[in-house]
Amino acid sequence: MNTYFDRMPKFKPSQEALDKRAFDEEMNKSAEQIIDLIPDLLMDILDGEAERLADLVPPAMAQPDPVTREVFDEKACRRFLAGKVANKLGRGLNWLNK
Repeated sequence: MNTYFDRMPKFKPSQEALDKRAFDEEMNKSAEQIIDLIPDLLMDILDGEAERLADLVPPAMAQPDPVTREVFDEKACRRFLAGKVANKLGRGLNWLNK
């Protein structure tokens, strides 16, 4: 088929545009690598804060739940704290759970 677009030369991005695109892809890879390091860096901080917060749990929350029988202990406190931190960082709930 001979259309106008068939007769026109194909678009070729400039070398400058290709270089910018390659640099942007490399920067995205670096950003993902840094983000992947964050959970390991935050583990000790989360554990310490969960331990501190577990001592501050009100007595009403420290007793077993009448329905689920779950106790809000240090492990649960860490799970909730990790979820809140992951949410603030824009990641999923399980991103910082161990």
